[in-house]
Amino acid sequence: MLWVNLIMDTFAALALATEPPQDDILDRQPYKKDAPIVTEVMWRNVFGHAIYQALIIVAIIFGGQSYLCHPYDQLTLEGDLINPYYTKNHYETQTAIDTWISQDFAAN
Repeated sequence: MLWVNLIMDTFAALALATEPPQDDILDRQPYKKDAPIVTEVMWRNVFGHAIYQALIIVAIIFGGQSYLCHPYDQLTLEGDLINPYYTKNHYETQTAIDTWISQDFAAN
């Protein structure tokens, strides 16, 4: 934990230390005591980015399979040329399923 804290604080301190000071920083009026820390512009940016990222992640989750790659059922059920891991011969047949069911009932 100490190592992470040292690394994170060191890079932040170096970034702030190497930034040149602004000449007009002392000319700015101080903020009021009751002024909010998070302004309306900040809230708008936070909620705007949250909505944008939620829309993108929903699009990727629900539409990504058809837009970004081939659907899995087409890869496994159509051709050997598309899917190198085609396992048509390894699918369970009805006789194998019936055998497993009968063995399960026999064991109970």
